[in-house]
Amino acid sequence: MILPLLHHITRYMDFLKNQYGLQITVHHLDIGLYFSYFAPYNIHGNPYCSCVKMNRTVWRACIDRQDKVCKACEQGPFWGTCHAGVYEYVYPLRYNEQVCGFLCVSGYKREDEAVFGKIRHFADTYEWDYRTLAALYRTLPGDVPEEAFLDTVLSVLADSFTLLFHYIKKAERKSCQEQTSGYAIFSRALAYINFHFETPVTVEEIAADCHCSPAQLSRIFNKMAGRSIHGYINHLRVEKAKVLLTNTDLTVTEIAYALGFSDSNYFTRIFRQHCRMSPRAYRFHPSHP
Repeated sequence: MILPLLHHITRYMDFLKNQYGLQITVHHLDIGLYFSYFAPYNIHGNPYCSCVKMNRTVWRACIDRQDKVCKACEQGPFWGTCHAGVYEYVYPLRYNEQVCGFLCVSGYKREDEAVFGKIRHFADTYEWDYRTLAALYRTLPGDVPEEAFLDTVLSVLADSFTLLFHYIKKAERKSCQEQTSGYAIFSRALAYINFHFETPVTVEEIAADCHCSPAQLSRIFNKMAGRSIHGYINHLRVEKAKVLLTNTDLTVTEIAYALGFSDSNYFTRIFRQHCRMSPRAYRFHPSHP
């Protein structure tokens, strides 16, 4: 039931993008290995966001703010302006009356002095050229969808996520009963990886967060996930790389560094292993596997 539901959710998100131009992303999900299905839907692909996230510190700052966004979601959906000035609609995802993630319809601009003041402050903070950022920001659409329309289409999506959370939690309880040894470590490792895979994270760092040795963590992860930690991290990175290659003009090297690779040649090799073509080839044939 979980896999068909995952496909249903991603198809619906694609439909909303293709039919209505809604750039919907999903954030802060703690759903274990299933998070990889949403890696392509975890990043804003508009030129402005893609440009500012070339700076890894900016990208990290965006991720670090997600806890605050989740907290704000407790009061319900809202329009807001991110720290880089992008106008977006945030919609909470709930399970058992708790906020456990959020949807974001993003990529809009606001033509007012306060927003451009925020962009200037952002440029000064991260040493960007203000005029370049302001010019990119002005390419964003200014006509925002009606809130009633967004609430209608996003409520359907949120209900599907609620059902997904139910089935995943049910499967996790069964797995925990069958394999109590190491399950807590595995679950914590997945959560850490899913929130940090865009950085050059190491097995040692993950093990430290899980309060176990790297050898113990690797053994548990391989047993429960059926793949290595590095294999899972690279899978998530490749999925995000596909989005960046398709929707931005970032170079292969810039994408490699943005996703935590220290060597663009190594990134190309990993990408080729997953997609059977180079990143440059994929950019011109994104419909290929």
